[in-house]
Amino acid sequence: MNTAKGPDIGPITNRAIAFFQVLKWLSPMTWIGKSLPLLKNRSDLSPEEVNSTEFTRRRARTIEYYMIGCVVTEILLCVVVLWPREANGLSRLWVSLVVAIATIRILEILQVTVNVAVFDRLKGRPDKKVASFVRLVVLSFVNFLELCVCFGLVYASNWHQLKGAGQPATGFYLSAITQLTIGFGDVYPTGYLRAFSAFQGIISLLFAALVFSRFVGTLPQIHAILDGDDERRHASLSANQNTQTPIE
Repeated sequence: MNTAKGPDIGPITNRAIAFFQVLKWLSPMTWIGKSLPLLKNRSDLSPEEVNSTEFTRRRARTIEYYMIGCVVTEILLCVVVLWPREANGLSRLWVSLVVAIATIRILEILQVTVNVAVFDRLKGRPDKKVASFVRLVVLSFVNFLELCVCFGLVYASNWHQLKGAGQPATGFYLSAITQLTIGFGDVYPTGYLRAFSAFQGIISLLFAALVFSRFVGTLPQIHAILDGDDERRHASLSANQNTQTPIE
């Protein structure tokens, strides 16, 4: 992993950078990337790898296969949580396993989003390139749905701690209305699930803000005709052409 230090900005910012860099070590992708270079962190890529179309294509495919593996794992956990059983629900071991896997994936999505959008640039990221604009939008949407499912797994595996819930599936309903900041109040968490609910609200807003800013940043510049933007742009182009030195 790239150990180069970023700029010394201030104590709060420096601690935030260090915190999200440490979160990389909780990501399974970081550990797999030790033996599979195509999955190493974006900030660890060399300029040659970044500028290689073939490497970028292979890396994009590998990352998407990794995400497919995560989605399949989440689907299997949903089956485990929603499978009909006695009123007592899942055993403590299964609850702990489901919560642990879901939490790791939540933190992985969070750190990748924040590091790629903000902090990796302060740690020496060589460029602002992405593999594909369409891919950026699609994978961001998939990650947003993953967050909803992962928090739903936490709630559903502990559905007895949800007031107004009569079955595990209600946990996914709570996750959806929390992530979309709707909050009807018909179902609400108790105990430690309240912390997860607040955490989900913060993450969903942060994720939406960062992804939206990256999305807007990739859009072409808009020129307002009635505000005179076209005239100023044409005048600037004409001035540049007139000042160019003729080729003899």
